[in-house]
This record gives sequence, structure tokens and C-alpha cells, in this order.
Amino acid sequence: MHLLYNILLHLLFIPILCYLRRGIFQRLGFLPERVRNIFKGKKIIWVHAASVGEVMGISRMVAELKLNLPEYSILISTITTTGTNIARKLSTMGVIYLPIDLPLVVHRVLGIINPKILVITETELWPNLILQAKKKGIKVIIVNGRISEKSIGRYQKIKWLFKKPLGTGVDLFCMQTELDAQRIASLGAPSEKIMVTGSTKFDLGVDVPCPEEIRRFLKEIEITEEKDVLPIITAGSIREKEEEIILDAYQQVRQQIPDAVLIIAPRHLQRIEYIKKALQKRNLSYGLRTRRNQRGIEKKEEKSVIILDTIGELLLAYAVSSVAVVGGTFVPVGGHNIIEPVALGKMVLFGQHINNYREAANLLIAADAAIQVSSASGLADKIVYVLENPDEMSQKGIAGKKLVEENQGASTRNVEAIIKYGMWNSECGS
Repeated sequence: MHLLYNILLHLLFIPILCYLRRGIFQRLGFLPERVRNIFKGKKIIWVHAASVGEVMGISRMVAELKLNLPEYSILISTITTTGTNIARKLSTMGVIYLPIDLPLVVHRVLGIINPKILVITETELWPNLILQAKKKGIKVIIVNGRISEKSIGRYQKIKWLFKKPLGTGVDLFCMQTELDAQRIASLGAPSEKIMVTGSTKFDLGVDVPCPEEIRRFLKEIEITEEKDVLPIITAGSIREKEEEIILDAYQQVRQQIPDAVLIIAPRHLQRIEYIKKALQKRNLSYGLRTRRNQRGIEKKEEKSVIILDTIGELLLAYAVSSVAVVGGTFVPVGGHNIIEPVALGKMVLFGQHINNYREAANLLIAADAAIQVSSASGLADKIVYVLENPDEMSQKGIAGKKLVEENQGASTRNVEAIIKYGMWNSECGS
């Protein structure tokens, strides 16, 4: 059966390369000379995180690995270009594209890198990589492991493929939840190798703004201390095509709550001109954060939209808001950080595309600390409900904040597992 997998990979070789496009030579195992030289004589931990969501999720864990094992260098591999860009900020060794899961390719790369341990995040179960690493005596640990309800059915259909990699190839499975643990066991992972450590995405740090920062921010956007009771909606990390959904919802909200203020923070500042035109088309007044006194087409006294045209102030915007709407969730990009506003005690709303934070989203929804919507009208209805029930929402916001705090610590638990089960003191420390 494993032979069949390799035959299929060879048959799909050209389409795979066409799909991946970037970093072709690295994906084929041909690492540049400068990269190969870096690995010589070094003790290396290889951490694989497929894309942006996975890379962000391991940021705290990587930092703790550096702190606890300073003699080791961290190499990170990714599959996507965007994931690579984020990973470059974390790694002490470098970043490479994950080699295609062909026996000769992964054998070559493992020989060049020669890691002491291979850490694989979430459900990046590449059979040849795992088996080749095991054959070379490299410890293999899954961290932040998860198997969604949608994917478990697909995995069950090809269960034969994972029997050996999961049964004998992986040394430890650090799964996010008990359900994830049950699902990986159903695919062939030995129960004695499975432990539940939680989701590392709850460990993403949130620097809570101090009261002085909040007062300054309110004053500078012309929502002064005397007026801070105004209902404020912050829509953060808004992506292309989401502006229309947010503004349509805001217009509906204003019909019931005329003094509601919207702070809209585009993920990319180049979208600001488009947002301006969209606001003008709807006859909505607006002001830039950096030029708050410059208004749109309505009179200055009327409450309006504030376009956050600065970097690094989204947390402040969330902190002063009554409700937070997180972008990247109304278009299929996987979602941006829903934990930040919750950690500030805010009620958070998001769309259907939340794959990057699926586990956290499920926990928050179950605790009534977050609301998922599927349309502009649904978003508007929920915003109105939140704004009209501040006491209830405040209690739910507190519950959400507590949930985040209770679920923190997965990064530390994963690092402890890596140190313990990687046998650093005996094998890897020599």
C-alpha cells in the first residue's frame, strides 16, 4: 500500500510542481550551497509548519525552545510562500520549503540537515518524511495535533497509508483536544504515545493597552473621554472584498443605532483608497486615523467611519470597542487572530472561513464568547444585539477572556514534551 502511495506521487509529480511553483529546487531536495553550509556541525531541531496559521501558532513554542535549548538551532520548513515570510522572523537557523514527500528527496534533505528531532505541527502527516526520519534515528513528535470533523472521513478512507508512519514512525503525539486524541488513535496511533496538550494559538501574546494609551487613542480619533459611551464597532484585518460586507452591515446597524461608530482596519493599507470610494458611494462620512479632522462628504458633526491607516494600533481599536469583527473570515483566506479581542474581554464576531483558528473558534462559540455569521445582514443583526445588551455581553466577554487564560500554556507543555521524549539529556545532548 505504501508502494502505491509512492507510485501515485510519481504520477502526479509534474502537476504538483506546477501547483507549488515557488522554491521548486528546494522542494526537490536541492538546497543552495549557502544553506547546506549553515547546517554543518550544528545541532538542529527541524520544525515543520505548513502555512501562516500553523507558523503563527508555533511562535511562542519556538521562542521557548530557543530559551530552553540554546545550544540548538531552529530550522523551520513551510509549504506556502506566505508561511515562509512569517517563519523567517522566528527561525534561528533559516527557513526552507518542505521537500516533496518522495523517498529519495526526503532522504537527501534529512541527510543534509541531520536534525536531532523533527517536530511536525497539526496534521502534516507525510508518510515518507516520517518513515525516513525514523530510519535515521531522528525523533519525530507531532505537536498542536488536530484532525477536524471534515478531514477524519478522508483520513479513514486511506487509513492503510498511515498505519506504519503513525504506528512506528512517530514517537509522540501532542494533540489539541481529547477528540483529536481519539481521532488520531482511530487512524493507528498507539494510545501510549498520545497526550493532550491544548492549542498553542491561545498562547499568542496580547499586550493589553494601559488606560492612558486608551484615553489618548480615544482623544486622537475625536471620541473623547466624555463621549466614550458611544457604541464602537472595530472591524480588524479586513481583506479584499470584505469591505463591502462590513459597510453593508454597518449601514444596517445605523438604521437602529444611529450613533454607532465604525473603526475599520484594512489588513493591507493599499486598500484604503478603495474603502474611501466604497464609503462615498454609500454616503457615509469618514476620517483617516492620521487625519481625523478631514471628513468625507457628510458634515463634520455627524458620527462616521474611522479608517485605521496606521500599523500597530489594532489592539487599541479593539480595546475601545464594544464589539469586534475579525476579518479574513468572510472570504476564504482562513481567518485572522480571533483570540486578541477575546483576550481583551470583547465579544467577537467572525465569518465562516475560520480554518486558521478553527479549534479556538469552536471553544469560544461553545462558551458563548463568540458569534459566527454567514452574511452582512446576519452580521448586522448580531452587532445590534451585542450593542443593545451591554451587560450580558460584558459577562460573556469576561467568560471569553477567562477561557483564553485557561487554555494558555500549550506551548510550554509541548516544549516540555519535546525535551522529555526527545531524550535530550541522553541521546541528543551527547
